[in-house]
Amino acid sequence: MSNFFLFLIPTIIWGSTWLAITFQLTVNPLYSIIYRFLLASGILLFYSIIKKLPLKFPLKTHKDLFLLGITLFGFNYFFTYTAEKNLTSGLVALCFSTMVIFNSLNARVFLKQKINFKVILGGIIGLIGLGILFKNDLVNFTLSSKTGKGIIFTFLGAYCASLGNIVSAKIQKEGMPIIQSNTFGMLYGALTMLFIALISGIMPQIDLSFSYLTSLLYLSVFGSVIAFGSYLKLLGKIGPQKAVYITLLIPIVAIVLSALFENLSLQPHSIIGIAVVLAGNYIALKK
Repeated sequence: MSNFFLFLIPTIIWGSTWLAITFQLTVNPLYSIIYRFLLASGILLFYSIIKKLPLKFPLKTHKDLFLLGITLFGFNYFFTYTAEKNLTSGLVALCFSTMVIFNSLNARVFLKQKINFKVILGGIIGLIGLGILFKNDLVNFTLSSKTGKGIIFTFLGAYCASLGNIVSAKIQKEGMPIIQSNTFGMLYGALTMLFIALISGIMPQIDLSFSYLTSLLYLSVFGSVIAFGSYLKLLGKIGPQKAVYITLLIPIVAIVLSALFENLSLQPHSIIGIAVVLAGNYIALKK
């Protein structure tokens, strides 16, 4: 699959998952994450068995897969789900796009890659665009408010996701296949969240409503299996600094979907914000 489609698939899918996550908040975030990634890892494991893909790896590899799980499929989503309890999904998307800068810095620290200042510049311009796009959400921001707490959780989630990106890039360079790495990573992430829930005294919860179950299925199959498979494949081909630019376009997809299905009216400042984000995208990805 070409880089274009590997970029397009997770952008469109993840652009819609911000809305789907809001239907998952009727259950403690830990258990919504557990159900999501147990189901996703089960699907990938079934596929691996049917296709007779190798599933035995050395202990060293499993240590990396555990790190992948707790960062990208565990704490990343715990912080993100918790943030969406406090913030609008648009503002969460805005804060999460700081992963562009986190990826560049972490790639320098952990992978010894040179910092691509063109990517940093494009990321900063993209953030400015998102700031314009969601300016109404930023007007009343204070750290002591519910919104402030939500933004802190979002930044924590973005940093955890960035660390997961770095781990994925590392194990792909070492020859670890995407499907198997996601299978074990999602499983380790779900089991870690389960361990945290149980030692915290949080008993299992489930919501049998149609909205909860269908959004869970969508997040597991499309948001996890398909989107992560495409994104991490892209990450291995073009590197974390450029692949992460997806996170700057995801809020744009969310805005378009809101305009189509939630009667959201795009104001002039919204259109300007979209244009600025696309300009940043061009700068970051220009050869």
